[in-house]
Amino acid sequence: MSLSDIEINAKERADLEARALDGSSHYRRRLRIFDRTGGLCWHCCCTLGFDWHGDHLRPRADGGTNDISNMVPSCRACNLEKADRLDWIDGKP
Repeated sequence: MSLSDIEINAKERADLEARALDGSSHYRRRLRIFDRTGGLCWHCCCTLGFDWHGDHLRPRADGGTNDISNMVPSCRACNLEKADRLDWIDGKP
């Protein structure tokens, strides 16, 4: 039996939360990014699974920082398609 997208999403959030509670600043940061959209991709609104990316709104290549205010959750497909383009800041072009 395979898990549904919603079950995978809930399992990913629970895993992040458990790791964050263990004192890992990396997982606390990922949990904050994940929770910005309730576990949905910032760009296409799909339910995020285990392979989601922390995406820079303003790409680092264009002077963007790793500050949490510049980070959003993204599905793998959107983040790889976006690359370092600026026209995706407000979603897909």
